[in-house]
Amino acid sequence: MPVYAPYLQAQINEALQEESDDGVKLTQEDVDRFETLLSKVKTVAVYDETILGIIESEALPFFAGQKTAEETAKIIQSKVSLYVSEQK
Repeated sequence: MPVYAPYLQAQINEALQEESDDGVKLTQEDVDRFETLLSKVKTVAVYDETILGIIESEALPFFAGQKTAEETAKIIQSKVSLYVSEQK
C-alpha cells in the first residue's frame, strides 16, 4: 500500500479528534496497531489489470515466434499509451 506519510499522519490526527458517523472513535491503540501493520509490509504489488491484459495478449505471438521483441514492444507501447490517455 503506497502511502504518503504526511498525508496519512494528518488523516490519523483528524480521525483521533473526531467520531465517525456511526459513533466509532479512533484510539491511539488503533493507530499503534495500524502503524505496526504498515511497518511489517515488505513489498507492494500494484498493477492495472487492463495493462496486464494487454501485455499478456500481445506477448503470446512473441512467445509463439510470430513477432519479434521489437514489434511486440511497439504494439504494447501503442496500446498502453492509448489506454492511459483515455483514463485522463
